[in-house]
Amino acid sequence: MYSFYVFEDSFFQGGGGWGGLTVASKLPEIEEAVDDVLRTGWNLNSSATLDIRTYQQGVLSVERDLYRFLRLEIPGLSEIRWDADRRILGGTPLAGGPLEWVTEDLEAEEPEDLDERMWVLLDETLLRDGEYKVTVDWKGLQLPELTAPLLPEGTGVELDDEDDELEYGFNDLL
Repeated sequence: MYSFYVFEDSFFQGGGGWGGLTVASKLPEIEEAVDDVLRTGWNLNSSATLDIRTYQQGVLSVERDLYRFLRLEIPGLSEIRWDADRRILGGTPLAGGPLEWVTEDLEAEEPEDLDERMWVLLDETLLRDGEYKVTVDWKGLQLPELTAPLLPEGTGVELDDEDDELEYGFNDLL
């Protein structure tokens, strides 16, 4: 049995959604897949999946939820991060900043919690049309090194929770 990493980016709700799994035996390949997702937009909803799993000789050994290791910077808002329970922290409009107007909308809508507030703040146009920066605390993530033998490129794997064999690299879940 081989050792490998799996990165999952998925969101399913009400019969719709999207999902992707990247399988690789080199951590830089996983880091690149994560960076690609974060650069092109991802779902900030706490019900989405954004995680990395480590399989040592075919057995799941570590699973890390990426949200609490992410930092999101949007001009005009304080830094946004997530706690271990995926509650959103930060994202407060800065006085005199380009998003100061959001405060008025927040008061008018009377959001019940921070996640609801983020739906107001992070309207899809903000991440699609605005500038933002996302960083990952790779050191804090503490992913283990893989033990031999490593999954060779071109080799597929079967995971317990997937019906089909996954190819090395990106796999579309739809």
